[in-house]
Amino acid sequence: MRKYTSRVQRRVLRLPLLVVSHYANVRPTPQSWRKDVLGPFRRLILGDAPIPDDLPVFGMRSFEQLEQTLAEFREVLDRWSKLKPSHGARDLTELISKRSGLRLKRYVIDRRTRRLVPQWDTETQSFSEMLYSYFVLAFSQVPVQRLRRCVACECFFFATSPQKPKYCTGRCQIRTAMKIYRLRHRRTMPDGPSTSKTTDG
Repeated sequence: MRKYTSRVQRRVLRLPLLVVSHYANVRPTPQSWRKDVLGPFRRLILGDAPIPDDLPVFGMRSFEQLEQTLAEFREVLDRWSKLKPSHGARDLTELISKRSGLRLKRYVIDRRTRRLVPQWDTETQSFSEMLYSYFVLAFSQVPVQRLRRCVACECFFFATSPQKPKYCTGRCQIRTAMKIYRLRHRRTMPDGPSTSKTTDG
């Protein structure tokens, strides 16, 4: 029972991190945007039902509206990934708090763990507020410096240790190392054989 409970707790704790990671890195298209905006909530909301193509999803009515909302979110994430406590931290946290509209709705007893758990809500229940509210919840669980941006692919990711990794995966690290190696090898390669013309006279 203890193992099961801890597994459920880990799943609940991971959700804010999964939500932030998904919307930070998703790149919707005019064809996929409805699916992308549902993200990790798709199965929870729709189950196996198809995504409706004539209704707004989370209040998003168009691909362009979603693109603008996500671009603003990524801009905040980029600033957060470079955050230094003595430079603009207060202003940025106030901006995030305002955009989240997060408020405690009530406490309920979890049916599986039999513990009190909070239920959160936002002021207008908009998609934008949902993004920033999960951002707040994510960083109530992990230190602020854990959000990083990969120097290779520019994806956002959560570091699993207090160190400051530059790459989101080993694949990006290897790809960058190979690129640097090829560049150095190209610079150190000797020039090809030169031909000289001689003239008799």
